[in-house]
Amino acid sequence: MIEILKQLVDALEKANRQCSYHNIAPHYAYDEAIEAGKQTIAELESQEPWCMKMNGCKTKCEDCPEKVPQSTWVGLASEDRLTAKYMQDAPDGIEAVIDYIESKLKELNT
Repeated sequence: MIEILKQLVDALEKANRQCSYHNIAPHYAYDEAIEAGKQTIAELESQEPWCMKMNGCKTKCEDCPEKVPQSTWVGLASEDRLTAKYMQDAPDGIEAVIDYIESKLKELNT
């Protein structure tokens, strides 16, 4: 978000310089927007990361010991695939297969 604000402020400053260069009347709206953007950037840069504020900890987010590690995706085993394949001929057909696969993946990945 800060990078986007910096780009906006830069664009406004360039537009303001162009107005001055071409002797166009000063645009006070540019000056106000530039100043507001710079103040917002300064405020955001001085704040702690969100999680540090919420947890009250003093470590950076990327170094946080409570950071949830990325888990490895576990797919269906060959016997589960075979079960799903044969379920498609059941009276409920594809709905039964979808329910089976969904429940099996939830079980394996939670």
